[in-house]
Amino acid sequence: MTLFGWSMGGTAALVSATRGEHRDAIDGLILDSPAIDWDELLRYHAAGRRAPKLVAELGIRLLWQGRVRGGEAGGIAFDGLNAAAFGRELQVPVLVHASEQDSFVPCSGAQRLAAARPDLVQLRLQKRGEHVKLWNVDPERWERATEQFARALPRPAWRG
Repeated sequence: MTLFGWSMGGTAALVSATRGEHRDAIDGLILDSPAIDWDELLRYHAAGRRAPKLVAELGIRLLWQGRVRGGEAGGIAFDGLNAAAFGRELQVPVLVHASEQDSFVPCSGAQRLAAARPDLVQLRLQKRGEHVKLWNVDPERWERATEQFARALPRPAWRG
């Protein structure tokens, strides 16, 4: 099965492919504007809101420790939600669509993942395109790259 994830769905797809119970059934990932480095992403948004660094760091620490009501029970393990961690655990090919102009999720996480695993990660970095709207900028190139990637994936026996 090939997973497709936009934004936070990209995080979910990466977690499923690297740590999920059914990761052996996944043959590839296609990600659009994926949130890969969560420490960086939270700091980026805190800076955009002009939150003092100390407040941002405190918020991240509280999420990490599970002390924030909206967080995961037991905390969020941010050390596993970054390009280095995903890169170490990745076993399947990945196509990443990202944009240098994404104002919501910086493309730097996608760039680091591609640099960490050039054997598995194909980065399609666009100059223009807002978050999860990359198809809108150049649908033909987006579709062509996605189709070529999907067709080139190994065909596991269960797929036929």
